[in-house]
Amino acid sequence: MRRTITNEIWEQIKTAYASGLGLREIARNTGIPEGTVLARAKREGWTQQIQNAKTLVKHEDSALAVTPA
Repeated sequence: MRRTITNEIWEQIKTAYASGLGLREIARNTGIPEGTVLARAKREGWTQQIQNAKTLVKHEDSALAVTPA
């Protein structure tokens, strides 16, 4: 039986890969076949942009911070 993987899950997988996790490790953790994850990453040209991912996380954290007036 085929299972549909939502766009939300793919975005989480892409973010995990960009932050430094390996595609095969992500596939094992999510229960998605390795070939499916590897094919999608290759097709969409995913890269491990670790520095960009860290910058994005820091930016989101600073947006939530409350500064005294």
